[in-house]
Amino acid sequence: MDVLEEMRATRLAGRLVPFLGAGMSRTVCRDWQGMVQTLQRKSGLPQDLADPFQGRGDDLSLIRKADRALEALRHGRGQSTADSVRDALLEGEPSSAPPQTTALAAADWPLVMTTNYDDLFLAAAHQRALRRRHYKRAGEEDGRSTPYQLAGRSSSDCHRVLSSLSHPSPPILWALQGFVGGQATIGLPVRDGVEKTCLYRDWAWPRLVSGTTSPAVPAELQDQLVVGHADYRRVALRSESFRRAFAEVFRSRSLLFLGSGLGDRYLMDLFGQVIELVGPSPHPHFAIATRGGLQLDLLQRDFGIWVHEISGHQELPATIQAVLGSSAGAPCASLWGVSVRSSSRPETPDRLTITAGPLPRTREPSTCVVVSGGGSEPGYLRTGRRSRQYMADMDLIPESAVDDSKRVSAMFRPARGRRFIWEPREPRDPGRWPLLLVARVRMDPTEVEGWEMRPTVTRAPDEGPAVPASPPAGRSWRDVRLLAPAVHEVLEVAAEAGCQDVLMPPLSAGSLRVNSPSSAVVEMIRAWGSSPSLTIRSLTICVLNREARADLRAGRLVPSRVLPAVRGESPPRSLEYWLEVVERTGRVRRVLRVDDPRLPVREVLREFSLDRPEWRLRVWPAPCLGWEDWDTDVIDGWEWTTGRALSLERFGILLGSTLTVHQLDGKPRRIHHPGR
Repeated sequence: MDVLEEMRATRLAGRLVPFLGAGMSRTVCRDWQGMVQTLQRKSGLPQDLADPFQGRGDDLSLIRKADRALEALRHGRGQSTADSVRDALLEGEPSSAPPQTTALAAADWPLVMTTNYDDLFLAAAHQRALRRRHYKRAGEEDGRSTPYQLAGRSSSDCHRVLSSLSHPSPPILWALQGFVGGQATIGLPVRDGVEKTCLYRDWAWPRLVSGTTSPAVPAELQDQLVVGHADYRRVALRSESFRRAFAEVFRSRSLLFLGSGLGDRYLMDLFGQVIELVGPSPHPHFAIATRGGLQLDLLQRDFGIWVHEISGHQELPATIQAVLGSSAGAPCASLWGVSVRSSSRPETPDRLTITAGPLPRTREPSTCVVVSGGGSEPGYLRTGRRSRQYMADMDLIPESAVDDSKRVSAMFRPARGRRFIWEPREPRDPGRWPLLLVARVRMDPTEVEGWEMRPTVTRAPDEGPAVPASPPAGRSWRDVRLLAPAVHEVLEVAAEAGCQDVLMPPLSAGSLRVNSPSSAVVEMIRAWGSSPSLTIRSLTICVLNREARADLRAGRLVPSRVLPAVRGESPPRSLEYWLEVVERTGRVRRVLRVDDPRLPVREVLREFSLDRPEWRLRVWPAPCLGWEDWDTDVIDGWEWTTGRALSLERFGILLGSTLTVHQLDGKPRRIHHPGR
């Protein structure tokens, strides 16, 4: 078996989950033995680790010595476990991520698991993100927020991790043994390619799977550190929800062990418990390790782990790059299709198709081709160079206009009576050319129409801005809730022009997107299913984004889950989402809801006795930038000014979203909105 090629194919299928061990942080951080020696030295306990270490990181004597050292530091110096571990981790000074971590962070992963306490992987992923146009144009909170959301071992975090396995969600870093940070630096762009280096922990704002953003590492994750014997015993005996969640990931995904000796007794016992309780995993797991360092037969036979051996640790970065490299020839799904009955043509079903590739060239006059546009200035339509090149290749614009966005903008005008659609000023010959449309999916949230279609609240003026700097209009005007009405307009204009088939990419999902491309695809599918324009018999969505394609291949994005039984006749497909109730005491209840998307939010609150002023509402992922918590007074204000009930879909709840209702502890925070 070619283990490396199997890793590539598994990653392409969206099932590969990196599992980071201490070797991924070398040489910025000490290994397990070195950290324990440092803890002993700082604690003043006798140095009894001078002899060559014969065991591995699971040696019980090391765990007991770490326990004693941490206890001495707490009792003797009043130093917390988190501060002690943070100080003992560093080999020298904080530094940028090592090559192997940087290589892994070059890819987008839906889920990464780690037993490390450091922030090197987060910093490497953030450093890469800062070089993208998406982050260059971001507001301060959006730019500083970590590209991965942090999860720990709490029951609610474990539930959120499991939810991400079946629905599109932002990427998650699951810290299995706690998290402290403070080891990484990051280069911040200043000007003309010049970077300023600073400590990542002081600059970044950790995003949590609860949907909140904090300017510091949450105390909860620091309190979950697993270092000493008492910590291991507590996790083994009390963390039932964590062990069950780990078992689900172990069985439904293929783990890729990196920098781990796979000799940690705690982890191997955890693997063994999973296999004993629910049987061996149906998917193979993988590891990259130094030749001769692991018992290959034992790992393969008893744990289902296949190892790719390398001659030394220095080969690890190149091997990771090879896993992320070209998978040409590897089998993978590239076409997804769903047939749906139409009320106007019961004998011929309508067809939704999703392809993994660019928009195809077509000369079919009955086809409408849609490209995504931008720009927030009145009368100006911004198009990307790829879109302009496509239009030129189709002979829809001159080749000489490809590098002139203003010239192309002058060739289009807003379609009459439409909010989001632009059409060519020169009418097409319906017998020779397809219909070309540009969808500019954005709306000013501060205007009355924006408040009605995409309601968003902000902090009250006397409390200061929600963040030090706001994103530009081009990003703050984007909102996933606008996609459905935009797609409806596309289908209406295409139907009026006599088209029967529509081709389009995911809208509002380019380099300046504010939502997951998978969320855009889901909303476009839902809009097609609920559109009254039944003369459009087929919709093809052409997906280039790797994240969305991975969600499709892994089964996190399933088109049939949001389509009705019959287009044009059935009510909208019920919406699957999570309701999470967080009480003031910290108690969390999480339930799956399957509701009509038109159901008023207030009815859900009333069912659980949550329609009171002390409860606040949060949607994760947020449908737009600048999202702030709601309360029942704001719901009342929106319903009074618009004259209709605030529905789940209008509130921004999508397939797989989490509606968190949390109880205030203290004085309610004032919020305002354009409707008052």
